[in-house]
Amino acid sequence: MQTRTSEQAPSKQPTPSLTALTVAGAFARALEMGYGDWFGKEDLQLTNKMVAAAMQHEPAVWKRGIINTFFVIPYTWQRAFFSNLVMNGYDTHIMMRKLMIKEHIHAAIHERGITQVVFLGGGYDVRSLIAARQNPGVKFYEIDRGDTRKFKMQVLDELAADAGQQLFIENLSDGSKIVNGNLSYIHCDLSRENLEATLQEHGYDPAQKCLVIAEGLTMYLSRESMDEMMKSLMALLHDQDEIMLSFASSQGDGSKIATAARQLNSEQYRFSLNPEAVCDFTNTYGFAVAGKFNHTEFYKHAGDNDLSDFYQQNPTVHRETYYFLRRSDLVLENRQEDIAQVSDIKLIIPAKDNDPRPVMSCQIL
Repeated sequence: MQTRTSEQAPSKQPTPSLTALTVAGAFARALEMGYGDWFGKEDLQLTNKMVAAAMQHEPAVWKRGIINTFFVIPYTWQRAFFSNLVMNGYDTHIMMRKLMIKEHIHAAIHERGITQVVFLGGGYDVRSLIAARQNPGVKFYEIDRGDTRKFKMQVLDELAADAGQQLFIENLSDGSKIVNGNLSYIHCDLSRENLEATLQEHGYDPAQKCLVIAEGLTMYLSRESMDEMMKSLMALLHDQDEIMLSFASSQGDGSKIATAARQLNSEQYRFSLNPEAVCDFTNTYGFAVAGKFNHTEFYKHAGDNDLSDFYQQNPTVHRETYYFLRRSDLVLENRQEDIAQVSDIKLIIPAKDNDPRPVMSCQIL
């Protein structure tokens, strides 16, 4: 296997992503407070390890103190903070997007024959590691860069040293890691490096069916970086390949406190797209919207009718919506110019109160 040039040396003052930490923390809280049955024990265990590593490695002492203090206050206080100052129902939203990605991967592999899954941006998410363990015959690739990735790689090394984890890691000369032979953690800056070439250097097979997932990524990219990413995906993907990504709406970007926190860590929102503009945008790059996720319905399934009603009654409030894309030539006969005409993807999930059975279907219409 060919390897690329060495990974860029980290800065003297590493700056792990505050957004990645808040997402991981929200997911852990949701699992602790009633949604754990929809996931495995591994989700909470590994996510907590990622959160602990993020807090431990925060370079600014004052910020680390604030973060540590925040994460030991009662969960109900933490949830209220994020709901009021970041996004209404933040923990539920994060949990539901993790669930739909989890089930989408399962359906793509077991119902549609996907044999390769690519994660664009990993943060502290543990889905690629868990899914790779569950599907040893499928190749997984996680593309990321920066200090958050560095700390995540340290956690992986710690897990590999734990005999009970059964992780076998191969370290490549370019800073990438191969876990258990089917999961590659690859350092790549999507704004500067060729995605197709990078993946193929690490074993990606263009002849095999692929699912690409970009979770909570696009809003942090510049317009130029978005353009490069979409062009790269068009060059990479072929017939029957799939993309799952999200766009944040452009109506506001949360509270002033949330905005200031992102700016402090250089994580401002840079790209947004209202739902009515999504079809035109994706068509420009040769992709059609084959489905969309109606997250207000997911909130109802999660047992949070108040949250579902809030977003139903406030259509212009800032939100993140997920879409399912395919090459437009494959779905030309069904291609819609109006996002309202695009079918909702049906995510079949158990009732929250008394049915913890795993979900086996994510239906693409």
